[in-house]
Amino acid sequence: PDVKTMWNCVNEVGKGVALAYYLNDRGKGLQTLTRGTDAALFLLNLPDLSILLPAAADLPQRQLVQGGVRQWNDGIAATAAKFGKRVTVVDIYPISPEVLDRPELLSADGFHPRTQGFRRLAGVVWGIFQARLDLKAAR
Repeated sequence: PDVKTMWNCVNEVGKGVALAYYLNDRGKGLQTLTRGTDAALFLLNLPDLSILLPAAADLPQRQLVQGGVRQWNDGIAATAAKFGKRVTVVDIYPISPEVLDRPELLSADGFHPRTQGFRRLAGVVWGIFQARLDLKAAR
């Protein structure tokens, strides 16, 4: 394949995987991929998970979650940077409200996007692909 994407940090956060473990594992995976393929590699980061907190969550709780997300996203960016232009981070944090703050775009579990939510995320990823790979706006 010419393109490979990795986006598995959301479930890891939800399962309580330690950030250091995740980054070490991701670094090993990226090292394997950069050595074993010429594919363009894209690594998606975390959305603003504080949006998914219950309405009763207070500001300090929301800020705590946002701080944790920033730590993960900073770690993901630093890990990707070790591989130079071979790995591009796709920052989905800015579009979080467009998907996560719209119940009609979330599945019944209130966490994972429905098809329409994934379409919005795919649009962001496609835009990054186009810019990085100099692709035409084909459909």
